[in-house]
Amino acid sequence: MVLVLLFSASVLAATPTVSSSTHPEGEWADAPFIKVNFSYSDATKFAYVVNKEADTVPDIIGEISKFMDPSSSEISLGAKLDGIYWLHVRGKNSSGWSDTKHYEIKVDSNGPRRPANLTATPLEDGTIQLAWDAAEDDLAGVGHYTVYRSVLRFVSDGGISREFTIRDAVAKRIAEEVTETNYLDEEINEGYRYHYKIQPIDKAGNGGIPSSVASARAHSFCDFTVVIHTELDDENISIAIESTGKFKKGNVKVTDPNGVETEIVESESNVFSIETSYSLSDKPNGDYNIFFTSIDPDFDECNAEKIFIYDIVFPEVKIISPSSTGVLTEQVKFEIEASDSGVNPSGLVSVTLYLEKAGEEILVGEAEKAGENYVYDWNTITYENGRFKVIVKAKDNAGNESEDSAIYSFENTFFARTTASSDIIFSEAARTEAINYLADLREQGINVQELEMRLVNADSNFNYARELFEQGYYFELASEQANLAKLQYDSIKSSISLEDYGNRVYIYDAEQLDLFLSASGLDSGVTNNSKTLIQQLQPLRRLELVKVTKGINSYYKANVSISFSNAQDQNISLRVLEIIPKQFTNDANNLSSTFAFEIIQSDPIIVFESVDSIQGETISIIYSLKQELTKEQADILLSSNVMNFYISPPILVDSATDLSSVKLSSLLNFNSLISSLPPIEWNTTNLIIVGLAILAILFILLVIVLLAVFAAYYFFIRKKKTIYNEP
Repeated sequence: MVLVLLFSASVLAATPTVSSSTHPEGEWADAPFIKVNFSYSDATKFAYVVNKEADTVPDIIGEISKFMDPSSSEISLGAKLDGIYWLHVRGKNSSGWSDTKHYEIKVDSNGPRRPANLTATPLEDGTIQLAWDAAEDDLAGVGHYTVYRSVLRFVSDGGISREFTIRDAVAKRIAEEVTETNYLDEEINEGYRYHYKIQPIDKAGNGGIPSSVASARAHSFCDFTVVIHTELDDENISIAIESTGKFKKGNVKVTDPNGVETEIVESESNVFSIETSYSLSDKPNGDYNIFFTSIDPDFDECNAEKIFIYDIVFPEVKIISPSSTGVLTEQVKFEIEASDSGVNPSGLVSVTLYLEKAGEEILVGEAEKAGENYVYDWNTITYENGRFKVIVKAKDNAGNESEDSAIYSFENTFFARTTASSDIIFSEAARTEAINYLADLREQGINVQELEMRLVNADSNFNYARELFEQGYYFELASEQANLAKLQYDSIKSSISLEDYGNRVYIYDAEQLDLFLSASGLDSGVTNNSKTLIQQLQPLRRLELVKVTKGINSYYKANVSISFSNAQDQNISLRVLEIIPKQFTNDANNLSSTFAFEIIQSDPIIVFESVDSIQGETISIIYSLKQELTKEQADILLSSNVMNFYISPPILVDSATDLSSVKLSSLLNFNSLISSLPPIEWNTTNLIIVGLAILAILFILLVIVLLAVFAAYYFFIRKKKTIYNEP
């Protein structure tokens, strides 16, 4: 029993079968008359409805349904306009009425619009490449293209020459089912000129309007270029044919919108140009096709074609919204009423918005068609605040242009905020440069107290600009304060200029390092440690004279630069000891440096505070004479070879080394001794001479001591023995 019920339900749930020889289900068809066939198992009657609804269920009492006797093998649903329809069918048998079969019928009897911009390009390999813009079809959509080719562009029709059509015998169908918008014609003869037209076919099989003709000659080209210039002159088309070479049999014809062809130049030969005209008196608006044909000296065709759009009625344009009394802020929608009227209007080609500023029209954008009007969504946040004229221009295909305008107030914070943010960023960059500039001046021993006060004033304006910006209201004032601060920072950077005036380098023989360190007077424990560090870090000493210019005044600064690099595989903590010759300064209190140092002796000897030399890092320590030198003093210092009076390289010692006065007593005594001597240039030669002299003195002192010991022995000990031995 259960199986019987299930079987009955299955039978009842089945739907009729529908087929059509004119309109396959769900496919576009170009036949306006619709014929269908119904079938259903043991059917006694069919109920059906045709409408545009996808889910209608035919009733069984005939209020909306029509009925059909199953004995009829085919039924005609009549002719339908283009569109999509639904056939809803139910079948009846001994089990009752079936479910509904919904059958989709698509009718499209109109072909696609004309493909535009067909081009034919001869290629070097003897083929011709065709290309065109895609055609448009409102319903079924373009399915493919058919390519036609003719060896004649013009044919004789009842004694009248006209351009060939795709129905003429000369038009050969060379390609079908072309789905792309290009085609390569390979089956052509060398040197022949071919003329092509493209017909679009929609998915319903409707043939569309063929394209304009495109011509090309394979492997043989016109020897010159021909251009057609046209302009409207009163009620005439002024036509100028220009060629880059002399042509023969130049012929000019014009075809009006009604297809009437007029020959205005029969034949002109051995000329570069033709000037003629075509009267538009009592002629309708529309497209006028101008054809020029000629041959070159090689008998190649030299043709040109141009469509002149005749439309003397200007478009109409009007700004509908927004109202000019309002204020434009952020996103604004402009709605524009624009149309092109008259007989055979050429149609609008563009509706464009412009902003007038300082007498110049700035392009805003192209409005788009939306219903009956045109709209443009304008994001105004990037535009300057103020009152500006907005202009809307409507242009048709004939080049006629009309405009409407209104003055609007723009009020946005975006532009001001962006400007203020940018000004603050630039000001901060100038501040960083000014701070670095002052640091460089301090390192050169230059007094920057006045500039530091100016930096404080500039910082005050800069901080005020940032406060205003963060409040989110006073962006213009923030820009003003940021720009003022930037000017102050820039003025600091330009207050003092530095110029290298000269330099001297301390040079020593590394093989004599022990001698130099011994000459320093340090005890052996310190010198051994220093020798190791000097060999590892290779310290350099350099005298640098800098010319300082401030306004119209100039002076000179003397700086000593000590630099060393840590090429070791570990960090080193050290101190730098400098024994400074009196030829540079006689008092350590005359020295300054951005690096802290301790005066061991004002005679002068100084030691810099501990420095951490990081692996791979180069460290530079500069100390300067506080005195502002004249040019003469700077020249004397350079010519004195003061670097040669340093008794040793910069002395590097471990930070843990005790440099107390006890440990340095010998150094102090030695330096005092050196200070009491006449000035000596402590180069290698002088040090060797002094060393030999000291050795000679020590040798003499040793001889004297030995003689004294011998004398004491002889006179006291030996003589005493003699006395004791006497009887």
